[in-house]
Amino acid sequence: SGRRASRLCPVSSPVLVVDDNEDFRTLLATWIEEDLRRPVSVACDGQDAMRFFTDDERARPELVLLDLEMPIMDGRAFHA
Repeated sequence: SGRRASRLCPVSSPVLVVDDNEDFRTLLATWIEEDLRRPVSVACDGQDAMRFFTDDERARPELVLLDLEMPIMDGRAFHA
């Protein structure tokens, strides 16, 4: 259950959802926030997601859910 997962894993950093499909990105982010009670950040492509790793003001994501096929920078290029 979401409550059990939250107790086992202290929440300090968000889950980052990276997907060019806005509907899917919103659906997944809502599920993670509401059911798993985890903070979520979103990005529309790999280039947008890079700001979470280069901006010192942001908390680095604890987990990245990454679409492999996106415009601008796809998931494979982001991972490399």
